[in-house]
Amino acid sequence: MKAADPTIKIIGPDLAYQYQSFADWLSPILQSCGDLFDIVAIHRYPFSAPQATLPAAAADASAFRSVIGSVRGLMRAAGQATNRSPSRR
Repeated sequence: MKAADPTIKIIGPDLAYQYQSFADWLSPILQSCGDLFDIVAIHRYPFSAPQATLPAAAADASAFRSVIGSVRGLMRAAGQATNRSPSRR
């Protein structure tokens, strides 16, 4: 795909909010083919539908930062250092 369009970004693997590092399937993927990914996506849905409110999401920000830090640590350990920062709002 990159040969056809070098500007595209390859996204994957996609982590669900329930990803747990003790059942780590991410590290082997990053070690074997992590250099093929431009972005590791994290889907964060830590609430039941009635709790999915803006205040609940705002209150979860520090926990989500912790998840991102953990994933970045796994990426560094697998030799996939991240020198790109996500935009902050």
